Amino acid sequence: MISSQFTLFDKTIQRLGDSGILSDIILIGSWCLYFYRISFNNDEDIPILRTLDIDFLIKNPPDITRTVDLSQILKVIGFIEEFSLLQGFSKFMHPELEIEFLTPEHREMMKSLMSSLPVKWQKEIKAVIKENSDKIYEFYLEK
Repeated sequence: MISSQFTLFDKTIQRLGDSGILSDIILIGSWCLYFYRISFNNDEDIPILRTLDIDFLIKNPPDITRTVDLSQILKVIGFIEEFSLLQGFSKFMHPELEIEFLTPEHREMMKSLMSSLPVKWQKEIKAVIKENSDKIYEFYLEK
């Protein structure tokens, strides 16, 4: 199941990149750890545990430069949009993963994620992110 999640994750990133929307959103949450491990030579201090949801942050203020139909983009790879009127959000569901697009109100979540990493990595992770901010994968960290 894990390899199929990685395959689906890669397809998701590819679809979002092909649509042009990837430059307008930021990958956050536990799936960032995948890239941290790559950047830090698979260091075992960086956990490999990931949740079943892929979280993207919509920048504040939003600077989305194009109109895209996320539900059509993600439907091609098997995601179905699910709405929660009570909680006021929508997310995209797949048997292997789910995708959520979050707003800056979720800043506390990212603080929590960073604080859960070993202190020795926090400064280095921020430095790597700053050096590579022009790449397709961006990470959200509070300055």
